[in-house]
Amino acid sequence: MSERNLLPLAEESSVAVIGEFARTPRLQGGGSSHINPTKLDTAWGSMQEATGDRASFAAGFAFDGSNAEALREEAVALAGASDIAVVFLGLTQAEESEGFDRTHIDLPAVQLELLDAVRDANENVVVVLSHGAVVALPFTDSVPAIVESWLLGQAGGSAVVDVLTGAVNPSARLAETVPHRLQDTPAYGAFPGSLCHVRYGEGLLVGYRWYDQREMSVAYPFGHGLSYSTFEYGEPTAVLADNVDVAIRVAITNTSHRHGREIVQVYVSREQSIVDRAPHPVVGPIVRQQLTGMQDMAESATDSGIMEEDSMMMLMSSFPIGRLAEFPGMGVTKQQVAELIALGNGS
Repeated sequence: MSERNLLPLAEESSVAVIGEFARTPRLQGGGSSHINPTKLDTAWGSMQEATGDRASFAAGFAFDGSNAEALREEAVALAGASDIAVVFLGLTQAEESEGFDRTHIDLPAVQLELLDAVRDANENVVVVLSHGAVVALPFTDSVPAIVESWLLGQAGGSAVVDVLTGAVNPSARLAETVPHRLQDTPAYGAFPGSLCHVRYGEGLLVGYRWYDQREMSVAYPFGHGLSYSTFEYGEPTAVLADNVDVAIRVAITNTSHRHGREIVQVYVSREQSIVDRAPHPVVGPIVRQQLTGMQDMAESATDSGIMEEDSMMMLMSSFPIGRLAEFPGMGVTKQQVAELIALGNGS
């Protein structure tokens, strides 16, 4: 999770909780999606409950950018006096919502300036992000740990603290690619279009397929995700059945001393095609069925599908390979099926 094993937070560590999002969370989108929560957890309140007097808070910035220097100095002093600084950054409803499009993917300058100042005071920094759509992360090489929380709803504060303290072992995977910059994205140059017309210039190359085909460097790829557990993959096997389905089987071993959950991702592509195709389309049912598969097929798994330490489980799923041909009326024989199958955890 981090270069210096900052997470989960050590029980004896003093923690500087920095950032207004920790006290005033962005729990949901704006506009028509806005609801009134029955209860609202904050990360700062949940951190106090979890760590007691070992945690301290500084706002670091105001959402409107006011009083920036004084708030930054207060946060820097707190970070310098603590073992670990957890910095909450993100986008407000004024910066992303329905009814308008963003013109950039950058975090506010006042927040990035705060992060730089905190890093100068304490190298043990964990960044927690709160936003609805991807943002550029120019600090990926200089911050040891990043927790992507998106918009978690009314219980998001306690959920984030559960991950930070290790009460919950994370296992999620990114559902979209995080690019380095706006100019790298598929729709750049085609959106918002002109004369009331938008050209979908990316064609089939939506999302991660765009970056895959161009072999572009990204901040974090689609499917990326880390855990406090470590896993070892066995040699995968793929068997073609009579109904032209492919059964995929792989052994997964939890090599750590923590219970954890792993999600196996399967991607396929045709080695040759007479039409343009998106590279490595993800086999959705495989990904979606992993937790169910772990629960059903692992004798050592608990009801929640969590792999116990030093345990092994076999995962097996299938998918109709014939649908990849996409030629109406054209059958697919065993000889015609030459698929490249790649398995990995996306990290």
